[in-house]
Amino acid sequence: MTQFWAFSFVVLAGSLLSAASGSKCSTRCRCLPTEPCWPSDADWQSLNETVGGQLSQVSPLGAVCHDPSYNADVCNELVMGATYNSSLRAADPGAGQWANWEAWGEKNETCYVGTQRDIRCGQGRVSPYSVAAASANDIVEAVKFATKHNVRLVVKNTGHDFAGRSLAPHSLQVQTRPMRDIKFAQDFVPDGAKKGVGPAVTIGAGVQLFELYQFCHKKNVTVVAGFSSTVGAAGGYIQGGGHSILSPWKGLASDNVLQYTVVTAYGNHVTANSHQNKDLFWALRGGGGGTFGIVTSVTFAAHSNPPLTSFTMDIVRPTADTAFWKLVESLYENIPALNDFGTSISSLIYPETVAPSPVDGSPESGRALFTVRGFLVGNTEGFPSALTSLEDAWRAEDSDNGTLSAPADFRFNVTTFPSITDFYVGYLTGEDRGGASTLIGSHLVSRDFIASPGGPAAIADAFSKIKLSPNEAISGNVVAGGAVASSKVDSAVHPSWKRALSHMMIVRGWENGTPLNEQRALQEEITNVQVPILQALELPGEEMGAYLNEADAYEPDFQRSFWGANYQRLYKIKEKWDPRGVFIVRKGVGSENWDEEGICRKG
Repeated sequence: MTQFWAFSFVVLAGSLLSAASGSKCSTRCRCLPTEPCWPSDADWQSLNETVGGQLSQVSPLGAVCHDPSYNADVCNELVMGATYNSSLRAADPGAGQWANWEAWGEKNETCYVGTQRDIRCGQGRVSPYSVAAASANDIVEAVKFATKHNVRLVVKNTGHDFAGRSLAPHSLQVQTRPMRDIKFAQDFVPDGAKKGVGPAVTIGAGVQLFELYQFCHKKNVTVVAGFSSTVGAAGGYIQGGGHSILSPWKGLASDNVLQYTVVTAYGNHVTANSHQNKDLFWALRGGGGGTFGIVTSVTFAAHSNPPLTSFTMDIVRPTADTAFWKLVESLYENIPALNDFGTSISSLIYPETVAPSPVDGSPESGRALFTVRGFLVGNTEGFPSALTSLEDAWRAEDSDNGTLSAPADFRFNVTTFPSITDFYVGYLTGEDRGGASTLIGSHLVSRDFIASPGGPAAIADAFSKIKLSPNEAISGNVVAGGAVASSKVDSAVHPSWKRALSHMMIVRGWENGTPLNEQRALQEEITNVQVPILQALELPGEEMGAYLNEADAYEPDFQRSFWGANYQRLYKIKEKWDPRGVFIVRKGVGSENWDEEGICRKG
């Protein structure tokens, strides 16, 4: 990031040249930097003064690795590992958590860390200007400025978005990370209510999960939120529904929201809860981040902080053979019974791992890895027998196939933590790994399907047909059932969450600098081949969906897949609160009316 008036023309040159030459100002399209409607230097300076000097001009994170902005020391630090530092990426307005969304390959605008120094650095999808909002008023002013000048607006919390919704070309970015207040109330009274609703935690829009859990640990309470250090809890995570290892216990994160404060497309700062602006409150609980306004704070219901039991089961086999996939089948045979006790499960399947050779560092073919981690809150009565059933099934598969060569090939461990937050503060250290180029695909699979005759075998068979490169994974998260299924909260999340048990996800990636045609081929394989394999895991007549925060960024039928029967209601609320389309994100509500980058209206 550069200082406000230290603008680098060369960094933006690719972006300016790529804009349509001779384009004219249009009410149908956002204003572009090449057009006379684009704000003048004086306009930007005025905005900077209005927001207390918090406006900056932005270069992509990788600019320091390319001429003429090359900085050997800083670039080397990025190349040696800092480029994967999620905290750095969360703080830098010129970075997202996934490098592929910083680039704009279709316009040949890239600025990767680690590619050749003489490759021209383009602005890509990185906003040329950013407001580091320290208050709701800063956001109000940014929204009014973008609306007045018809400039594309984008919201970045920490950039953890697999569909690149926190990045957009030729845009003004509102970065909410500076808003990091956290407050606890023993008996929170929502605006407009006559009495309190119990303990609650209110966070500013920029609070990251590890900060939230540290605060809760000191108060000896817990909240339902994600399992990551640097995800911003108030952003797309909770506005997209938000699953958690605690969801079978207390529901989705959005089920636990008591109140939002939000800046609307009209530049108003309003409260949304069950007493005021009820339609907006409904939409913000599952309708997607950056779509209905810019959230400035969220109030969560605070819960007790009981012990948490965690178990891990890891197995390594020579190859992903029939015996390997039989282990997957065994897991899903046991999942309904484990979930009946309130267990959540996270599993990762690596059909092929590759590690550096200890001799010369060259890639060395590894083996198939299957790792399972489960979590149970509070009372564990009856749980050991259900867990033993899974352990016995895995050991039986071992014995039948006789392929394990050492005890280290199978690891099983159970640990009980004094409290939920004891676990979180011990495992979430403030760092995640970002910076890779990543695409995913996903689908929710129902309890009925998993419990049906042949269901687990069909899941294992489907997974075996998904072809992955080394170190790419299939993830199976059992984060539903229990309180998710029984919740009485009326919200915008896909109705199939009520029937779901497992959120299944394919994780793919590529090296920075991979040719665009190869990236497109991988994306098309995910969209047209691999996600349909997951979508086939349904009983006749079922209509399941996908968790929109972790779904295919190119999903062709996103309305049905992400929201199902709730979409038409969401669309009407969008039209009411944002009729001009100030807030448009990739595959978000109302985005079908705009081009892929949210620059021009269709038709």
